[in-house]
Amino acid sequence: MRQLKSFARFLVIGSSEEYGLVQPNELPIRETNPLRPLSPYAVSKVTQEPDGYQYFKSYDMHIVRARAFNHSGPVEEKRLPPPISRSRSLKWRRGCASPIVHVGDLKPTRDFSDVRDIAAATGRCSSAARRETSTISAPASTGRSSAS
Repeated sequence: MRQLKSFARFLVIGSSEEYGLVQPNELPIRETNPLRPLSPYAVSKVTQEPDGYQYFKSYDMHIVRARAFNHSGPVEEKRLPPPISRSRSLKWRRGCASPIVHVGDLKPTRDFSDVRDIAAATGRCSSAARRETSTISAPASTGRSSAS
């Protein structure tokens, strides 16, 4: 792309998994939080960012980095928590499951964004004039998705 002198914008899609181990005093997570990946997937996301940054610094290419947090949508794997909850609720309503659900530790909280909101926010990030990392998440105060 740089040989063609293209003005294309490149979007490097990351993940909230890049933050990994987050200390209580580091909440809420911001783009400036240290990256402490805890899985091979998270490491792969962390290691792609320097490549994007290098192309930006060396060749003045328009590289946008975005890290999306938890999201859910109409078509997704049935092993994830939101579809499990929906599936369980439907079975209970049909009388096919017990209304009692056994769960683990309920203290952690998570916000889930709608995948369509994540897609829209990703589009806004890729068309943004600024060249930095953006976090795409659902603010706890509203429960709606946003790009910061």
